[in-house]
Amino acid sequence: MKGKKVVVLGAGGHARVVVEALKGMGHREILRLDDNPGILGIAGPITLEMLRRLASTGTVWFIVGIGSVNAGGCALRDKLYLMAMI
Repeated sequence: MKGKKVVVLGAGGHARVVVEALKGMGHREILRLDDNPGILGIAGPITLEMLRRLASTGTVWFIVGIGSVNAGGCALRDKLYLMAMI
């Protein structure tokens, strides 16, 4: 995985821990995506088309960095995982 571009889906506490672990492993090209504009200033949902465009830019790893968000957290993680398996 080292040397590849990494896209972390999510930007909350769990995603921050994932990013720190990636940095500790030597990764420098890390992009975080989240649909909450209050976290990263990025507005809008994460879409399949967005993930496809990112994947087409080169070798990219997608990591679901969403921890416990609410009762629907598991469904959201499952949805993003399936979207990232493009």
